[in-house]
Amino acid sequence: FGASASHYFSKRVGIGLDFYMAFNYIKTPNEFWHYGSYYDPNSPGGNVSGALITLEQMRMRSIYIIPKFEWSSRGNLPIGFSHSIGIGYVRTSVVDDDYNQSIGYVSSTGGTTIVKSTFKGRDIAPVHGIVMEYGVKIRFPVTSFMTLNVGSNLRFHIPSPERVLTGSDPSLEGRVQRSMRTSRTANIMDIRAGISFILF
Repeated sequence: FGASASHYFSKRVGIGLDFYMAFNYIKTPNEFWHYGSYYDPNSPGGNVSGALITLEQMRMRSIYIIPKFEWSSRGNLPIGFSHSIGIGYVRTSVVDDDYNQSIGYVSSTGGTTIVKSTFKGRDIAPVHGIVMEYGVKIRFPVTSFMTLNVGSNLRFHIPSPERVLTGSDPSLEGRVQRSMRTSRTANIMDIRAGISFILF
């Protein structure tokens, strides 16, 4: 869901600001190994050579704030068919909840110990990014000050230069954040419907 505000300089061009939130599940399976022989005080056996960590599927929330430029070739704004293009900011975070976590510790002697616990979504730092969006919309007049609108948007999430140069973080938080980016990048299109009010 979301909201937007627009100002039209003429019946052909205008500017606006979109604010909306999108919810979905992190698609990448969160099951992975930690390798290396080390002492882990959280492991009942003490010295472990690896740990298989399995996380419950998490929900994530993306908040978009996108300034946009809007135009209509037919010169009928704010009703009728229009196009928009914009570039803005997106912040993605794990929905705060207690997620089940299973850790299978493999000791240096070959034994395995499974420890179950909960993992809090707020322990994962949010992922920030830049997004480009192109949209088409058609508005149907209902009254002199209200329209019914239906539209679709295509978006492209710009990769972070820091992530491209340094690669991914192998830690638990880094792997979950990578899954968040993967799921967010796959969200390239949506369809929206709503009501617009013409104030002046």
